[in-house]
Amino acid sequence: MDIKIVYIGAQSIFGILFLVLLFLRHTTNRQQRFDKLDLLYLMFVFTLVLDCIWRMIDGVPAYRNGHIVLELVYLCTMAFPGYVWFLYTLDLFPSQSLAIRKYRFILIIPAVIEALFVVSSLSNGLVFQVDEQGTYVRGSLSLLPVVIHYSYMVLGSYVALACRKQVLLEVERRWLLAAAFFPVPVLLLSGMQVLLPPGLPSLQAGVLVGLLLFYGMSRNAMISQDYLTDLPNRFTFEQDLQERIHKFRRGATKHLYLIEGDLNRFKQINDTYGHPEGDKVLKQVAWVLREVFTPYGIAVFRTGGDEFMMIAETEKEFDIDRVQQALNESLATIEVRGHNTVSMSLGVEEYDGEAEPRVFIESVDKKLYEAKAQLVS
Repeated sequence: MDIKIVYIGAQSIFGILFLVLLFLRHTTNRQQRFDKLDLLYLMFVFTLVLDCIWRMIDGVPAYRNGHIVLELVYLCTMAFPGYVWFLYTLDLFPSQSLAIRKYRFILIIPAVIEALFVVSSLSNGLVFQVDEQGTYVRGSLSLLPVVIHYSYMVLGSYVALACRKQVLLEVERRWLLAAAFFPVPVLLLSGMQVLLPPGLPSLQAGVLVGLLLFYGMSRNAMISQDYLTDLPNRFTFEQDLQERIHKFRRGATKHLYLIEGDLNRFKQINDTYGHPEGDKVLKQVAWVLREVFTPYGIAVFRTGGDEFMMIAETEKEFDIDRVQQALNESLATIEVRGHNTVSMSLGVEEYDGEAEPRVFIESVDKKLYEAKAQLVS
C-alpha cells in the first residue's frame, strides 16, 4: 500500500477525532462561547490539513513553489498553538498573583522571532529548504519552531501547577493536574517525529491523547458543579469531605470543621417575588460566600435549595463569630427589589476524628437548627 495514502488516511482520522472532540465540547459548554481551547482544536485541524497537502506534494518537482509556501505557513504558525494553550491556562485558572500574567503578551515575541527565522530560510536555509526535486529538507535550526511550541506548553503546565496550590477542592486539583500533564504525551510521541524521518504523524497522536485526557477531566469537573451558582455540588461535597476526613485521620490536618449555612426566610422571597428572583439571590449569595470564605481557605458548596456547606481545615480553632459577622455584612449588600432582606444562619461542628461522614453531617444539621431556632425566638 502507498505510504502516502496510509499517512493521509491516518491524518484524516486524527482530524475527524479533533472535530468530534470540538463538537462534544461545544455542545456541552453551558456558556456556548467560542474560547481559546476551541481555537486550539481548529489550529490542530489546520495543521493536519497542511500535513496532508505536504505529504501529497513532497518530492514532486512541479509543486516546488507551492511546497515552499506551505512550509512557510506551517512553520511560521507552528509555535502559536502552544502560545494559545498557555493563554488558555491563564484564562481557565486565573491567579492574579502569578507574575507571569503581566508578561503574557510580551511572551509572544519568541513566536514572532521564530517566524522571522522561518522566512529568512528562503535565502539561508536555516530552518528548512525545499530542494530542486520538491523535497523538504531540514535546516540546522529545524528544531527551533518545535522548541518554542513546547516551551509555551511547559509555561501552561507551570500556570496549572501554580494555581493548583491555591485550589481548595480535590476535583479541581485533579483537573489542574490534567492540564499540567497535557504536554507530556505530546512531548513523548512527537519526539518520535523529530528523531525519525519526516512522515510519521506521531505529533498529532500526542496532542490527541493529551486533549482526550484533559477533556475527560474537564467533563468530570463540570459534572461536579452546581448548574445555577457554579459552586461545587452535593456529590462533590460528599466526595471532598470523605477525602478530608481520611487526611485528618492520618494526622495531616489539626482541625476539621463543617459549616452549614441556610438562608433565612428564603421561601418568602420565592413566594413574594417569584423563583427567577430567588435564583438571582442564590447566585449573589454564592458569590458572597466565595468572597467571605475563600480567603480563609474554606471550600464552599451548594448542596441543594438555599443550603450551602463549607469545609474548613485549620491550624487554629475556628472563629465562627468573626466569619459570621463578615458574612452578615456582605449579605446585607444584596438587595431584593430594593430591600436588604438576605441573611444566613450557620451551624458549625468540629470533627472528632471518629464519626462517619453521614454522622458528621447530621451533627452540623442539629447545630444549624439550633441557630435558626434562636433566630425565631
